[in-house]
Amino acid sequence: MEVDNLQANDGRWMQPLTVPPGWYQLSVDLRTENVGAKESGASISVMEDGIMSADIHGTTDWRRVTLYLKVGGHGADIDVALRVGGFGSLNTGKAFFRNASLVAIDAPPPNAAPTYDLNAIRQQGAPVPIGSPISLVVTFLALAGIAWAGWRIYGDDDFRIFNSIRAAMSGRPKKR
Repeated sequence: MEVDNLQANDGRWMQPLTVPPGWYQLSVDLRTENVGAKESGASISVMEDGIMSADIHGTTDWRRVTLYLKVGGHGADIDVALRVGGFGSLNTGKAFFRNASLVAIDAPPPNAAPTYDLNAIRQQGAPVPIGSPISLVVTFLALAGIAWAGWRIYGDDDFRIFNSIRAAMSGRPKKR
């Protein structure tokens, strides 16, 4: 696989995958030609909040890059990318990728880096609710009370709870 960014870009080849819970080792052999030094280089990544292997810059011979990913819950749908550049980190250059693999493992080796917990990353990216559940209930009850009072005051004459108030306001006698 080759990714060739003639202009600054986040160029990538991407594969969607569905993986069950557990630990995974994502690896690829990569070689680079003239990949810029300032921005994100060539890497293997999961398209989710900065999950990426070490990035390679310049012109290099073949080397293996790896990342470790923990998937919890009921598993996940992920997009694995072989790329040059990154989100908001556009780069130029050419990268060649071979022997890409995703292997289920028991756990990463000691001191393995980089390691990522997909569930923790997704929870950090989830929007924080505004307010509290009690404020939602209080607001709903207040709106329901206003609607009910309006219905009683200005609604059908069959409702007699506020007839004395209406009669006093209109100057007419009270119905019985």
